[in-house]
Amino acid sequence: MNKSQDPNIAILQYRNIPITGLKYSPAQLLFNRRLRDNIPTLKINLKPAIPAKARQEFQSRQQKQKVFFDRHAKPCKQDFKKGDKVRVQLKDKWIEGRIHDKHQTRSYWINTDSDQAMYRRNTRFIRHNKSPPAAPAQGNSDSYNPVHSDNDKINPNNHLNKDTLTQSKHSGGFPSHDLLQSHSSASTQKADTQTCRDSPPIQHSHYKTKCGRSIRPPPKLTL
Repeated sequence: MNKSQDPNIAILQYRNIPITGLKYSPAQLLFNRRLRDNIPTLKINLKPAIPAKARQEFQSRQQKQKVFFDRHAKPCKQDFKKGDKVRVQLKDKWIEGRIHDKHQTRSYWINTDSDQAMYRRNTRFIRHNKSPPAAPAQGNSDSYNPVHSDNDKINPNNHLNKDTLTQSKHSGGFPSHDLLQSHSSASTQKADTQTCRDSPPIQHSHYKTKCGRSIRPPPKLTL
């Protein structure tokens, strides 16, 4: 074919060559005879003949190929049912979808969620969708988020003031000695807490490395 200027001669030779694993050529399967080419041959070979055993030879060829292929292949363990959530590979992306129906032993019809299109894919390109469901939106109106006003803030002194006023009414307008003492202790505790919050944190003189080991400076002679 490299030397010939007519490509039809190469196509003619290709049609007269027997198929691998069969005794018949594409021309014999289509025209029931061989085609005449520029290679010398006998007239008996150009007579029509029906390839009766072509289908049997083709099936036996496929069976041999299956035997050699199954030696290193693994059985298909993935089984999908109608309505299962899956991920299907389309070109370079994995798209979510659902199993619509089973086409053959290893292929299924899949309805994608993005474009609602129907695709037929082999189990090699199908995976179970194990992703968790999407979380609800943050701005949902059904969610209850209580908002407290400034008056609803908890103040431990409010209950004390109410009790003081109640006791003062029964004691002739003056609070009792026990209530005054408890009120003063609560005020002192609140002041101590505020002082602890306002005081700066204590800084240690030793430095520490990234690993947490403290670095102690060497002692120096001071005269």
